[in-house]
Amino acid sequence: MKKRIVPDVYFFSLLILSILFHFTVPISKLLPYPYTLSGILLIICGFGLTLLTNSALLKQRTSNKPNEIPTVFITSGPFKLSRNPVYLGMTVILLGVEVLLGSLSPLIFPIIFVIIINSLIIPGEEDILKKKFGEKYLEYKKRVRRWL
Repeated sequence: MKKRIVPDVYFFSLLILSILFHFTVPISKLLPYPYTLSGILLIICGFGLTLLTNSALLKQRTSNKPNEIPTVFITSGPFKLSRNPVYLGMTVILLGVEVLLGSLSPLIFPIIFVIIINSLIIPGEEDILKKKFGEKYLEYKKRVRRWL
């Protein structure tokens, strides 16, 4: 299988870029203090969702790496809400950082993250799941949305 950049690299790169953009290209303030503090709640929720999902994967002793073939098909816990709860959690963290920063310029980075994950990562993962779990996965895919 061809080596791909893992989602964590995109996430951390975009996180750093969003902070740099806030301080170097602050287009305008979207939210005043203390409303920006609501970003902390989003960061906590995103981090919690990511941890909960990784915990569920580890508990079932299946891979949490994007390019590896999972051994177990999980549809409970956070997977009832989203087919990609880790990526959803990462997106919520990026949004939380943007709210916490309060400026307009870094708002583009959560959008870029979703576009990258949707086009470069998720299709490959879905192919793996379809090949491994067949009709079971296709039925799940009909019931649960990709993001929310």
